[in-house]
Amino acid sequence: MRHITANFSLYQSQLKAKLQSAVSKVHISSDLWTSPHRHGVLAVCARWVDEDYQPRRALLSLPEIRHNHSGKHQSRIIFSTLNIYDIANQLGCHTGDNAASNDTCLQHLSTRLRQDRNQINWDPKRHRIRCILHVINLSLQAFLFASSREALQAALDTGSDITGDELYKPFNFILNDASGGDTTNRPDHMEAQAEHPGGVACKRASIQKVNLPPTSDNKSDNTRRGGWIMVPALRKLHRIGLWLRNSPIHSDAWDERIKLRLGIDNDTRWNSWHRMIDNLIREKAASDNILTSSDWDYLEKTHAFLQPFMSTTLWAQGMTATLSQNLMIMDILLRHYGQKKELYEAEETHDPLMLHSIDMGWFVLDKYCIIWGVPYLRNCPSP
Repeated sequence: MRHITANFSLYQSQLKAKLQSAVSKVHISSDLWTSPHRHGVLAVCARWVDEDYQPRRALLSLPEIRHNHSGKHQSRIIFSTLNIYDIANQLGCHTGDNAASNDTCLQHLSTRLRQDRNQINWDPKRHRIRCILHVINLSLQAFLFASSREALQAALDTGSDITGDELYKPFNFILNDASGGDTTNRPDHMEAQAEHPGGVACKRASIQKVNLPPTSDNKSDNTRRGGWIMVPALRKLHRIGLWLRNSPIHSDAWDERIKLRLGIDNDTRWNSWHRMIDNLIREKAASDNILTSSDWDYLEKTHAFLQPFMSTTLWAQGMTATLSQNLMIMDILLRHYGQKKELYEAEETHDPLMLHSIDMGWFVLDKYCIIWGVPYLRNCPSP
């Protein structure tokens, strides 16, 4: 244990020297994370340009956060980390997600820096960078789940004078809870994608004795998901994923027949819907009897539409991501929305359901650009 502590102190002192010799500001990112053993930790990372003009990054601290995850508590930990490395005077921007606690954290951090002996003037709004991947994911949620433009406008209007999760929460509430799983009020064009009576269960027999899950409405499931419950193809796909995950017998039978794990959608895992659809389409020949032709048509169109979002998400993360690159990504995605809208407006390829989804996603992406200003600081945290 003594040797571990000595090594830690040695490496920490070396990192401190590198940070203090930086020729740029030291930009930080922070993110709360829960370990598989249910321990809450706060990762604090740094990016800077060293004396050889090479970009560098490092993990500064990874303390456990117990009992209190408030922004004020996070600010104390970040401030302590800055003092340990003696880089408060070099602090540049902070990158984080849209959680309201990040706004609170930076406000308290600014106060602490101002009250410090060096009286550092650090503007929490000017130095706030929002994760572009969260914006992309929000736009995709609107594409997949939103039922009305008016609902999105109401959510955005609610947060017109605020930032972070204070805007994000009402938006998500409308997407996930407003419909309450009630499919009776869905738009008329969604009826074209109406579920076949009996759903997946009526075509289950041909997958070699694999009993697929029924698609009868489940109140708790509907209440949790709200938006996608209006799209039968997504509802079926989600329930198949749950059915496979909940039993090793089911997953073994699926693996033997389909030979490719389907996966499961996840609200906090970017592109999880694309991966699920992609896995199913890759083995369509083996699983063609699971869904109706209308379901397959919708999933294939959705898969093609989501592909650029998958690519840009991968491009926008990691060590090589830059602000200028992210501006290009926003332009690419807005252009993608426009091109697909023209495609599905054409008479020979007209699709009201896709047009509705495109309108929802495009609306959100465009509104975020307006709310935050163009250009605005955008990047992805990499704790």
